[in-house]
Amino acid sequence: WETVGAVRPLAYDLVFHDALHWIESPEAMQAALRSLHGTLRPGGALVFFFADHREPEPGAGERVRLWDLTHLSRFERVWQHPFENGTVTHEVLRLPVGEAIDERHTFSIDKEGATSEMQEATLRRIYRWDWHAMNEQCRAAGFHGVEGRLFTNDKGLPTTMCLARR
Repeated sequence: WETVGAVRPLAYDLVFHDALHWIESPEAMQAALRSLHGTLRPGGALVFFFADHREPEPGAGERVRLWDLTHLSRFERVWQHPFENGTVTHEVLRLPVGEAIDERHTFSIDKEGATSEMQEATLRRIYRWDWHAMNEQCRAAGFHGVEGRLFTNDKGLPTTMCLARR
């Protein structure tokens, strides 16, 4: 994300980025936001999630992390789907790592008469990017008019969508 602004300058009216919050360091976040700012046309907008405008005070992300540690299951079978002659299972193991939580996603592919196949990926939930921190980062990268909008996601849960304007 640090180079897209140089590769595609002023190319887009809207950038939808649903993985921005996986960036760990403030320096890397700033580099990504500056680059995304550069790829937007004047008046364009960056859309992202995870920062909740209803909790604007510093440190709100840490409260979310503590809630997640006590309320999310350490191990979860997310889904299991049958397909012709087998099943695919998605499971998650959550492990606290400093100020983050690592989620180890495992996909097991079981076919009749074949050796099981597994694919894994670890995603780190970063909690420092609360509303306060993202506002500071967005403004430092040249964005203005950062706002949050509440909507209900497909699971019926309230979710915040954020918009930062160039």
